Amino acid sequence: LEALRTAEQALEARLLWHMIVHLASCQVRFRLWQGDIEGAARWARLDPDTIGHQMPQDLPPFLRAGQQIALARVHLAQGVAGKALATLDRLRLQEESSGRTANLIEVHLVRALALATQGKTRAARESLERSLALVEPEGYVRLYLEEGEARAALLHEAVGRGRFAAYARRLLEARPEATVDGRAGTQAPDGSPACSPSDSLIEALTPRELEVLQLIC
Repeated sequence: LEALRTAEQALEARLLWHMIVHLASCQVRFRLWQGDIEGAARWARLDPDTIGHQMPQDLPPFLRAGQQIALARVHLAQGVAGKALATLDRLRLQEESSGRTANLIEVHLVRALALATQGKTRAARESLERSLALVEPEGYVRLYLEEGEARAALLHEAVGRGRFAAYARRLLEARPEATVDGRAGTQAPDGSPACSPSDSLIEALTPRELEVLQLIC
Protein backbone atom coordinates (compact mmCIF):
# COMPACT_ATOMS: atom_id res chain seq x y z
CA LEU A 1 0.00 0.00 0.00
CA GLU A 2 2.85 2.34 0.81
CA ALA A 3 4.41 1.65 -2.60
CA LEU A 4 1.12 2.51 -4.31
CA ARG A 5 0.90 5.77 -2.38
CA THR A 6 4.43 6.63 -3.43
CA ALA A 7 3.47 6.00 -7.05
CA GLU A 8 0.44 8.29 -6.70
CA GLN A 9 2.62 11.07 -5.32
CA ALA A 10 5.11 10.66 -8.15
CA LEU A 11 2.30 10.96 -10.71
CA GLU A 12 1.09 14.15 -9.09
CA ALA A 13 4.46 15.68 -9.96
CA ARG A 14 4.57 14.26 -13.48
CA LEU A 15 1.32 13.35 -15.21
CA LEU A 16 1.80 10.23 -17.34
CA TRP A 17 -1.48 8.73 -18.52
CA HIS A 18 -0.06 5.26 -19.25
CA MET A 19 1.37 5.07 -15.72
CA ILE A 20 -1.94 6.22 -14.21
CA VAL A 21 -3.71 3.36 -15.98
CA HIS A 22 -0.99 0.97 -14.79
CA LEU A 23 -1.36 2.28 -11.23
CA ALA A 24 -5.13 1.79 -11.46
CA SER A 25 -4.63 -1.85 -12.53
CA CYS A 26 -2.32 -2.43 -9.57
CA GLN A 27 -4.85 -0.80 -7.24
CA VAL A 28 -7.59 -3.07 -8.59
CA ARG A 29 -5.56 -6.21 -7.87
CA PHE A 30 -4.50 -4.99 -4.44
CA ARG A 31 -8.04 -4.11 -3.38
CA LEU A 32 -9.47 -7.34 -4.70
CA TRP A 33 -6.90 -9.23 -2.62
CA GLN A 34 -8.14 -7.21 0.38
CA GLY A 35 -11.76 -8.01 -0.42
CA ASP A 36 -12.56 -4.36 -1.18
CA ILE A 37 -14.59 -4.96 -4.34
CA GLU A 38 -16.23 -1.53 -4.39
CA GLY A 39 -12.86 0.20 -4.04
CA ALA A 40 -11.49 -1.96 -6.85
CA ALA A 41 -14.48 -1.06 -9.02
CA ARG A 42 -13.84 2.66 -8.61
CA TRP A 43 -10.22 2.25 -9.73
CA ALA A 44 -11.26 0.01 -12.62
CA ARG A 45 -13.71 2.63 -13.85
CA LEU A 46 -10.93 5.27 -13.61
CA ASP A 47 -13.26 7.30 -11.43
CA PRO A 48 -11.91 10.89 -11.37
CA ASP A 49 -12.56 11.31 -7.63
CA THR A 50 -10.59 8.13 -6.97
CA ILE A 51 -7.63 8.56 -9.31
CA GLY A 52 -7.46 12.33 -8.87
CA HIS A 53 -7.62 13.09 -12.60
CA GLN A 54 -10.16 13.30 -15.39
CA MET A 55 -8.94 10.78 -17.93
CA PRO A 56 -8.94 11.87 -21.60
CA GLN A 57 -11.52 10.24 -23.85
CA ASP A 58 -9.00 9.44 -26.57
CA LEU A 59 -6.78 7.04 -24.63
CA PRO A 60 -4.96 4.69 -27.04
CA PRO A 61 -6.40 1.17 -27.37
CA PHE A 62 -3.56 -0.54 -25.49
CA LEU A 63 -4.32 1.58 -22.41
CA ARG A 64 -8.05 0.98 -22.67
CA ALA A 65 -7.26 -2.73 -22.87
CA GLY A 66 -5.54 -2.59 -19.48
CA GLN A 67 -8.57 -0.89 -18.00
CA GLN A 68 -10.93 -3.46 -19.54
CA ILE A 69 -8.96 -6.34 -18.07
CA ALA A 70 -9.19 -4.67 -14.67
CA LEU A 71 -12.96 -4.26 -15.13
CA ALA A 72 -13.27 -7.95 -16.04
CA ARG A 73 -11.48 -8.87 -12.81
CA VAL A 74 -13.96 -6.76 -10.86
CA HIS A 75 -16.94 -8.36 -12.64
CA LEU A 76 -15.53 -11.77 -11.75
CA ALA A 77 -15.15 -10.77 -8.10
CA GLN A 78 -18.74 -9.48 -8.12
CA GLY A 79 -19.94 -12.90 -9.25
CA VAL A 80 -21.00 -11.85 -12.74
CA ALA A 81 -18.72 -14.09 -14.78
CA GLY A 82 -20.88 -13.63 -17.89
CA LYS A 83 -20.21 -9.90 -17.88
CA ALA A 84 -16.50 -10.54 -17.39
CA LEU A 85 -16.47 -12.95 -20.33
CA ALA A 86 -18.33 -10.50 -22.61
CA THR A 87 -15.68 -7.87 -21.85
CA LEU A 88 -12.80 -10.30 -22.34
CA ASP A 89 -14.14 -11.79 -25.58
CA ARG A 90 -14.39 -8.36 -27.18
CA LEU A 91 -10.93 -7.54 -25.95
CA ARG A 92 -9.48 -10.86 -27.14
CA LEU A 93 -10.43 -10.17 -30.74
CA GLN A 94 -9.01 -6.66 -30.56
CA GLU A 95 -5.70 -7.70 -29.02
CA GLU A 96 -5.25 -10.66 -31.36
CA SER A 97 -5.64 -8.41 -34.39
CA SER A 98 -3.18 -5.92 -32.88
CA GLY A 99 -0.65 -8.53 -31.78
CA ARG A 100 -0.39 -7.24 -28.20
CA THR A 101 0.89 -10.40 -26.56
CA ALA A 102 1.20 -9.12 -22.98
CA ASN A 103 -2.48 -8.18 -22.86
CA LEU A 104 -3.51 -11.44 -24.54
CA ILE A 105 -1.68 -13.48 -21.90
CA GLU A 106 -3.77 -11.89 -19.17
CA VAL A 107 -6.99 -11.92 -21.19
CA HIS A 108 -6.77 -15.69 -21.71
CA LEU A 109 -5.85 -16.29 -18.07
CA VAL A 110 -8.69 -14.22 -16.58
CA ARG A 111 -11.05 -15.71 -19.17
CA ALA A 112 -10.05 -19.20 -18.00
CA LEU A 113 -10.85 -18.24 -14.40
CA ALA A 114 -14.25 -16.86 -15.44
CA LEU A 115 -15.12 -19.99 -17.42
CA ALA A 116 -14.07 -22.16 -14.49
CA THR A 117 -16.51 -20.35 -12.18
CA GLN A 118 -19.27 -21.25 -14.65
CA GLY A 119 -18.29 -24.90 -14.49
CA LYS A 120 -17.08 -24.91 -18.11
CA THR A 121 -13.98 -26.94 -17.35
CA ARG A 122 -13.00 -27.86 -20.89
CA ALA A 123 -13.33 -24.29 -22.20
CA ALA A 124 -11.43 -22.99 -19.17
CA ARG A 125 -8.61 -25.45 -19.82
CA GLU A 126 -8.42 -24.42 -23.47
CA SER A 127 -8.22 -20.74 -22.53
CA LEU A 128 -5.51 -21.47 -19.97
CA GLU A 129 -3.52 -23.41 -22.58
CA ARG A 130 -3.72 -20.45 -24.96
CA SER A 131 -2.27 -18.29 -22.23
CA LEU A 132 0.46 -20.83 -21.45
CA ALA A 133 1.37 -21.03 -25.13
CA LEU A 134 2.20 -17.33 -25.01
CA VAL A 135 3.91 -17.24 -21.61
CA GLU A 136 6.12 -20.33 -21.82
CA PRO A 137 8.62 -18.76 -24.28
CA GLU A 138 8.75 -15.63 -22.11
CA GLY A 139 9.09 -17.41 -18.77
CA TYR A 140 6.18 -15.65 -17.01
CA VAL A 141 5.69 -16.76 -13.39
CA ARG A 142 4.44 -13.96 -11.14
CA LEU A 143 1.24 -13.28 -13.08
CA TYR A 144 0.12 -16.85 -12.40
CA LEU A 145 1.15 -16.89 -8.74
CA GLU A 146 -0.97 -13.80 -8.07
CA GLU A 147 -4.19 -15.51 -9.13
CA GLY A 148 -4.42 -17.67 -5.99
CA GLU A 149 -6.17 -20.98 -5.56
CA ALA A 150 -8.52 -20.63 -8.54
CA ARG A 151 -5.47 -20.49 -10.78
CA ALA A 152 -3.90 -23.41 -8.96
CA ALA A 153 -6.89 -25.63 -9.70
CA LEU A 154 -6.59 -24.91 -13.42
CA LEU A 155 -2.85 -25.56 -13.41
CA HIS A 156 -3.38 -28.92 -11.70
CA GLU A 157 -5.61 -29.81 -14.64
CA ALA A 158 -2.84 -28.82 -17.05
CA VAL A 159 -0.18 -30.81 -15.17
CA GLY A 160 -1.85 -34.05 -16.08
CA ARG A 161 -2.20 -33.45 -19.80
CA GLY A 162 -0.94 -31.71 -22.92
CA ARG A 163 2.24 -30.05 -24.08
CA PHE A 164 2.22 -27.48 -21.26
CA ALA A 165 2.25 -29.98 -18.42
CA ALA A 166 5.90 -29.32 -17.55
CA TYR A 167 5.47 -25.56 -17.48
CA ALA A 168 2.26 -25.81 -15.46
CA ARG A 169 4.17 -27.94 -12.96
CA ARG A 170 6.91 -25.32 -12.80
CA LEU A 171 4.34 -22.63 -11.99
CA LEU A 172 2.85 -24.75 -9.23
CA GLU A 173 6.26 -25.52 -7.75
CA ALA A 174 7.13 -21.81 -7.74
CA ARG A 175 4.71 -21.31 -4.86
CA PRO A 176 6.57 -22.26 -1.65
CA GLU A 177 3.54 -23.24 0.43
CA ALA A 178 2.03 -25.47 -2.26
CA THR A 179 2.89 -29.01 -3.31
CA VAL A 180 2.51 -30.17 -6.89
CA ASP A 181 -0.44 -32.41 -6.01
CA GLY A 182 -2.27 -29.44 -4.53
CA ARG A 183 -1.91 -30.22 -0.82
CA ALA A 184 -0.54 -27.24 1.07
CA GLY A 185 -1.01 -28.70 4.52
CA THR A 186 1.22 -30.99 6.56
CA GLN A 187 -0.68 -34.23 6.01
CA ALA A 188 -1.55 -36.41 3.06
CA PRO A 189 -5.14 -37.72 2.72
CA ASP A 190 -4.21 -40.91 4.62
CA GLY A 191 -2.94 -38.87 7.59
CA SER A 192 0.77 -39.32 6.86
CA PRO A 193 3.06 -36.28 6.52
CA ALA A 194 2.88 -34.67 3.08
CA CYS A 195 6.11 -33.94 1.23
CA SER A 196 6.86 -30.34 0.39
CA PRO A 197 9.93 -28.37 -0.71
CA SER A 198 11.99 -27.15 2.22
CA ASP A 199 14.03 -23.97 2.41
CA SER A 200 16.25 -25.61 5.02
CA LEU A 201 17.79 -28.07 2.57
CA ILE A 202 21.50 -27.55 1.99
CA GLU A 203 21.06 -28.23 -1.73
CA ALA A 204 17.78 -27.60 -3.51
CA LEU A 205 16.03 -30.64 -4.93
CA THR A 206 15.57 -30.90 -8.68
CA PRO A 207 12.03 -30.92 -10.11
CA ARG A 208 12.39 -34.65 -10.80
CA GLU A 209 13.49 -35.34 -7.21
CA LEU A 210 10.49 -33.43 -5.94
CA GLU A 211 8.24 -35.45 -8.24
CA VAL A 212 9.66 -38.72 -6.90
CA LEU A 213 9.03 -37.58 -3.31
CA GLN A 214 5.46 -36.70 -4.20
CA LEU A 215 4.94 -40.16 -5.69
CA ILE A 216 6.37 -41.76 -2.54
CA CYS A 217 3.87 -39.80 -0.45
